[in-house]
Amino acid sequence: MRTTSTPKVSVIIPCRGHAAELRRCLESVLAQGETIPFEVVVVDSEADDEVVDAAQAFPAVRIIRSREGLRPGPARNLGARHARGDFLLFLDADCTCMRGSLAAAVFALEKGARGVGGPVLHGKPWHPVAAADNFLQFADLPASR
Repeated sequence: MRTTSTPKVSVIIPCRGHAAELRRCLESVLAQGETIPFEVVVVDSEADDEVVDAAQAFPAVRIIRSREGLRPGPARNLGARHARGDFLLFLDADCTCMRGSLAAAVFALEKGARGVGGPVLHGKPWHPVAAADNFLQFADLPASR
């Protein structure tokens, strides 16, 4: 349920030059059919008019524009500074949200989870190069204790 009141979840989507992918992403988020109040914040991290046009096709979406090109981390931080929700859900513009994922995330967080994430599915999930690529994205993160 998109809301104009205080949202429970802020979905923050950094976007840099992926207008077509952003449309699919926003369609998936806004089709959640959730009863949880949420907002969607798109961070246009390269002042790209096509990204703004894509986001403006969805009236419930707020757009934050950066004058300078931002990498994903700083773009997410900018979105977080503008977020109003109790929980932050970060989603890349080239990803889609599975139906029910917002409710599942909030349920887990309210039960004490410190963080939640969804599956990474792509065209060749069992291909060794694709699998290695997914793992290498997180190789520099410290091990949890």
